Amino acid sequence: MEKHSERIQEYIDGQLGGDELRSFEARLAVDVELRSMVALQREVYAILCNDHAFHAPKVRMSLKEVNEQYRMADASPTFNKRKWLPLALLLFVGIMGSLFFFHTNEDLYALPAMRSVIVREPIREVSYKDAVAAYTKKSYAEASHILERLLAKQPEQMQYKYYLGLSYMGQERWSDAISRLQAVAESSTWFADDAKYYLAVIYISKEERSNARLLLDDISPNSKVGVKAKRLLHTLK
Repeated sequence: MEKHSERIQEYIDGQLGGDELRSFEARLAVDVELRSMVALQREVYAILCNDHAFHAPKVRMSLKEVNEQYRMADASPTFNKRKWLPLALLLFVGIMGSLFFFHTNEDLYALPAMRSVIVREPIREVSYKDAVAAYTKKSYAEASHILERLLAKQPEQMQYKYYLGLSYMGQERWSDAISRLQAVAESSTWFADDAKYYLAVIYISKEERSNARLLLDDISPNSKVGVKAKRLLHTLK
């Protein structure tokens, strides 16, 4: 049987579809504990996937260990999830509070690192790994070309849409970037707040500050980009 935490992660990443998605969301609507687990896993993975979040290797490793132990314990019939929720949330709140002091104004406008976790995809001549390599080298035209081809095969994959939008940003293709990121911002995936943030960055570049403010105001303060959104909004006042 598939681990519970893996199914939650598939939901967060927008990888569930059809009957699987409907079944999961139906359970989510009535299961308070499941909603808490989804919220926690969103926060933990947001932290672990943020390259700018930590400058201390020991802190980064301790969080990875907590997350790994949580996932391993999930398979145990004696595991009490409620005991882990306060600990993980305490870690999250404490560290998020410290992040405010680690960012410079330049960080607020920089494109993020591309998540290297490989999404499920059939074997083909180009892969998500190729897109990550191109994006990391700041070869945004190459990255967007690869992601366009991948998205044509899997049009519902929000991860492709998000990084395609960022690749367009890297080329200053503002209209294309807005089109892709807007679709992600309106989704229920964990990329939604990130997409709103970078849409706001685009609107600032276009001198459309009122649109930027609306997007930044709509970002959850507990999301991966919550602290950055607050700081960027402050620069607009």
